[in-house]
Amino acid sequence: MHEAATTPAPEAAQKPGLAAVSPWRRFAAEFAESKLALAGLILLAAIVVVAIAAPFISPQNPYDLAQLDVLDSKLAPGEHSSTTGQPYWLGTDDQGRDMLSGSSTGCASRSRWGWRAP
Repeated sequence: MHEAATTPAPEAAQKPGLAAVSPWRRFAAEFAESKLALAGLILLAAIVVVAIAAPFISPQNPYDLAQLDVLDSKLAPGEHSSTTGQPYWLGTDDQGRDMLSGSSTGCASRSRWGWRAP
């Protein structure tokens, strides 16, 4: 009976130092093994970068009505403005607003309000 108490468990014999690994390190190792989890983390990081950099990457202020031009309404992605010549990477809506500017600015404002939610 004394021998059984001193014999190490088979799991501990296979993986030395198993008890020394912290739960966070084990979580990080298992997380890094999952390609889907890493893809989700990269997507989340990209959304956060767009939200932070929205004022810098937006070619048009979506709230400035003086910049809108009706001739630029419903442009396809990649087309250029008829007045300024700037490209609209995601196109424009029916009022001539740049979709990239609207999306990035909307992401930024929703992110700011999302942190305040209970």
